[in-house]
Amino acid sequence: MKRIIISACIMALFGLPAMADWDKGDDAKWVQLPDETYRGLDVDVTNYSVAGGPMRPILADDFECRETGYITNIHIWGSWFNDEPPEVDNLGVLVPDPAAVSFSLQIWSDNPNGPFGFSVPAQKLWQASFTSDGAGAAGRFTVREYSQVPGTIKAGYYNPLYHPNYSADNDRKIYQYNFNCWSGLGEFMQQGSNGNPVTYWLTVRATPAANPDGAPLGMFGWKTSTQHWNDNAVWAVSIDDPAQSNWWDLTYPPGHDYEGNPIDLAFVIQSEMIPEPSSMALIGLGILALLRRKK
Repeated sequence: MKRIIISACIMALFGLPAMADWDKGDDAKWVQLPDETYRGLDVDVTNYSVAGGPMRPILADDFECRETGYITNIHIWGSWFNDEPPEVDNLGVLVPDPAAVSFSLQIWSDNPNGPFGFSVPAQKLWQASFTSDGAGAAGRFTVREYSQVPGTIKAGYYNPLYHPNYSADNDRKIYQYNFNCWSGLGEFMQQGSNGNPVTYWLTVRATPAANPDGAPLGMFGWKTSTQHWNDNAVWAVSIDDPAQSNWWDLTYPPGHDYEGNPIDLAFVIQSEMIPEPSSMALIGLGILALLRRKK
């Protein structure tokens, strides 16, 4: 019973959020909303497996921390190429399932003066993998269909690695993926303040369900955002962690309405601030009072 009381007090202090969908107006530390029009581009971040070995493209976008605290939830938006998520067997029938994918998320420090004149991720600080069922050592994610592109023209799909790499009028369904980062995954504490803001990078890689030969059953693209901050998002391909010289900045491809303009990606960071020492002392007194009252 003591353990239950103490846990309840700590939960009350930190207000740890349960994993859930994120809607406009909900609490967040950083918000870059998705472009839900046909101009919203889906940038490929699929972990391909090919004859020469696994190709692991990574996308990254930067964000700013002005309040020290643990990252508790991350939300991203994206779409599947041609609106075709992986198909899974359901009682002998193949059905499309946008949850048939695993994700690798990482937080990196920032190099504001990268080797090519733009900022890039510098050092990996945190990483975790996520599946829809939280199997093994992975964290758990949920997914929902967030919205659909209105009108007669669909959104485009862009792969910065392969050519031809831009497919216009490609997909309509926008999915929101919600990642619980507060579940024994070695929680990451961002450290920044209004007087000393700190820039971090979020990286994402998606591994869809695959055929027996390792080929992915779908292609997933991270949705571009209508909100821009700092330098462009960047991309890299590497078997291991990419060196700073392997990051390339992202711009809208030829043929897109925003051709040549910088790309930012759609995501939300939620966190819990670290209480002041005085607050910790108060909660300690509260716990002791509850324990004495219980006795």
